[in-house]
Amino acid sequence: AVLAAAGAVQAQQYQEYMPLKQGNQWTYYKANPVAKFAPWTVSVDQKYSTIYHVDAFPGFPNGTWLGWSGNTLYAWSWELNQWVSFLRFGASVGTTYTVTIDGSLWNNTKVSVKSKTLKVANPYLNINHTYVVHFTFQHPSLADAGVQEYMFDSGYGLVYWSEQSFAGPTTGWL
Repeated sequence: AVLAAAGAVQAQQYQEYMPLKQGNQWTYYKANPVAKFAPWTVSVDQKYSTIYHVDAFPGFPNGTWLGWSGNTLYAWSWELNQWVSFLRFGASVGTTYTVTIDGSLWNNTKVSVKSKTLKVANPYLNINHTYVVHFTFQHPSLADAGVQEYMFDSGYGLVYWSEQSFAGPTTGWL
């Protein structure tokens, strides 16, 4: 029973890295070669039971359904008609796994947990994020497109992301 309680506390702790609650909204300062510092807003616009529709989440331009189970953030795959283990916050640093969600962007994408103690300076909020969970992605079918990395900080959610496109690299800071 003690281990179950400890696991529940750890899961709750990781869920603070992407706080899903209807009405939550994050505005990112998006920099790319075409539109320097264009704002990009991500919002939780719908809730159904314990799952949430997140509009404009990087890598999912039409939005996606996300939900927590323990210390793993799941994404709904319309093509597979099932929940897919997307971001494994509880996985050890160095863990690499493969996800397939929808379409070619997330088809057989390798996800790596790079760090759980990364410290980054946010140039837009003028704060330092500590104990950042850092994920990187390799998209085998799209060498020049797709999300490259996500960084999450407890209580803030996604604080940084980068992606590659035909127009060049794009980054977003909270």
